Amino acid sequence: MYDPLRFAIAILPVAAYLIVIGLLRYRSHPTVISRSLDIMLLGFACIGLVAIGPLELFFPRAAYSVVGNWVWIVLLSLYVLILLLIAFNMPPGILVYGLRSDRFKKELEVVLQEQSLCYSVLGETVRVDSLPLHGEIREAGTYDIVGFYAIGGRQNLIEWIKLERSICDRISSVECQRSNRGIVCIGMGLLIGISAFIFLGQDLERLSTTIALLFE
Repeated sequence: MYDPLRFAIAILPVAAYLIVIGLLRYRSHPTVISRSLDIMLLGFACIGLVAIGPLELFFPRAAYSVVGNWVWIVLLSLYVLILLLIAFNMPPGILVYGLRSDRFKKELEVVLQEQSLCYSVLGETVRVDSLPLHGEIREAGTYDIVGFYAIGGRQNLIEWIKLERSICDRISSVECQRSNRGIVCIGMGLLIGISAFIFLGQDLERLSTTIALLFE
């Protein structure tokens, strides 16, 4: 049977994610975020789907009979811990919204030159032996999003964080064209969010009963 509460739980985080991404892409200045933060945002978007999917499928009924709905706090905390483990064990990198790969490469070279670092560029790879850093520039599926990800052997995480801050300071004043895809993402997010509340309003009695059961 259709459950409006489960439907809302599933799609509201997705709607929030689309709105955030849309706002980042519609800014008039590029936005730099770390690879770990990007994974965290994506994980937040999926938290509703995970809650009504795998978590409910493998729901520990024995634990529920003892602690009641508090078991959901434990399950969601476990999901967040797994997400943090994945995010912090990913190779370091940054993601830039609102900049093309060729422009990002130029800005990156300016940052490295300002810091008097000896570096080499071969195609889309950049190597800074003195730090050490070795990364690859990749377009993230669209012309106005570019990533710079660590490749190769062991990387210096502290230097990656410093480089991220330097790049952020450098391109924060760069003007970029507002992306129409940002408007599309915001519109889709609003549409999904409004749809969730409309479906919730179709069966308020069932919704109130479900909420009452959650707080028993």
